Amino acid sequence: MASVYKTPQAEQDLISIHNYIAEERQDRINADRYLKRIEDTLEFLATQPRMGRPRDDLEPGVRFHPFERYLNLFRPVLDGIEVLRILHSSRDIETVMH
Repeated sequence: MASVYKTPQAEQDLISIHNYIAEERQDRINADRYLKRIEDTLEFLATQPRMGRPRDDLEPGVRFHPFERYLNLFRPVLDGIEVLRILHSSRDIETVMH
């Protein structure tokens, strides 16, 4: 089975996404569902680690895959993926990653 490894920054991104939906929109149930959908996407990417668009300009081996309004930034590893960040698509990715 493929593995999903998350950096501390990626874990914090997930917490922030959940908190935004749960608090700002006052909808904890949908926040839980949305996070589950992101997690399901990451698990799928772990089985297909070459999916997504390469972003070697950010770091060698980095790829990104969109999920609705977010971008999953990850790196293929031997048994799955390492998730680096999960960022809103409106953010300046180059600035965040450097």
